[in-house]
Amino acid sequence: MTPFTITNIGVYREQQIFRQRVDSPWICFCASGLIYSRVTLPDGYSMEEPQTPFFCFHIPGSSLDFAFSAHRENWVIMLDTKNLRYEPAKRCVEWREEDGWIALPLLFPVQPEWVPYWQSELRLMQAAQESPVPRNLWRARLGVLNILRFALDGRAESLQETPAAELKRHLDEDERGARSLEEWAAICGYSSDHLRVRFEREYGMAPLAYRNQRRMAKAMQLVASSRLTVQEIAAQLGFRHQSHFSAAFRDSFHCTPSEGVRRFRHP
Repeated sequence: MTPFTITNIGVYREQQIFRQRVDSPWICFCASGLIYSRVTLPDGYSMEEPQTPFFCFHIPGSSLDFAFSAHRENWVIMLDTKNLRYEPAKRCVEWREEDGWIALPLLFPVQPEWVPYWQSELRLMQAAQESPVPRNLWRARLGVLNILRFALDGRAESLQETPAAELKRHLDEDERGARSLEEWAAICGYSSDHLRVRFEREYGMAPLAYRNQRRMAKAMQLVASSRLTVQEIAAQLGFRHQSHFSAAFRDSFHCTPSEGVRRFRHP
């Protein structure tokens, strides 16, 4: 789990009109009472926030212009972390997990029927944060990760497939690795170098690394859950030599495919 600290979880209920500059990253849940909201991001781009319930990320360097009515319920989770950043090229925020950055929407709506759940969850997180024994602090951190999961699951994808997404789809379909990156780039209508850069920007890893990891994930699935022999698995995944498959499997899982069969496959 990528390290981060919650510095405060609070709820604001008073009617208020204010302007504020963001100095630390925080997550906001606006449940009710918003009259208007304008956010100016660090690169100068401005956007209006809706009056319907929503979560949003606020990034250091942004400025906020809000007005709330007497029906305000506005939750704020303040974080101490270097793992959340604004990505101006994609108008999104990115969360660092291990060695990669995961894109998340700046703002994601909450359906009205889910508002009571999030109100209850935020109250539990606030109570846990206010009683800071290790168990409670862990519970509050898990609550933040739950919000990040909600943002990730609800991320709106573009109606038009991006070049990187097209390449990813081809790599997903090419389970045997029958075509090279150069061949897929030509099919997508781009040079391999250009497409590699776009893929890394969108998915946080090189396309060949993605294909290799996906191939090995499929290999482990077949080793653990199928009745195929190691030779049959290697052939299904497009390895011409079983020794090459065994070496790639060992690099990924620190055991040979035969050892994996004995360890993970149930009779």
